[in-house]
Amino acid sequence: MRPLRHRRHRQHLHVLCELRKRSINCNSHIKTERLEETPVCTGCAVTERFAFKTKYFYDEANRDAFREEYEAMPFYEKAKENTWLVVSAAVFVVLVLLGVLATVGGL
Repeated sequence: MRPLRHRRHRQHLHVLCELRKRSINCNSHIKTERLEETPVCTGCAVTERFAFKTKYFYDEANRDAFREEYEAMPFYEKAKENTWLVVSAAVFVVLVLLGVLATVGGL
């Protein structure tokens, strides 16, 4: 006899799309609004790329406010907006340095 398995149900966010007047229940169509840190529908959101990563905003006013905040950030704060980019660049630099050391004979 097979043992019963308990299934874990993922908690889904339920966002009411203001434009389409319906509830969005799947996580792939919900992103976090960058300025207010609240869920927003990807179909209705205003988007812009910062540090090669798409950010989602409720409206143009929030986007413009974040753009001004972003321009005032120091470079290391801007890098935090896209951690994958920073990690990838660091790994690339380490690999290049190891390659140079290996060809020169330092390793």
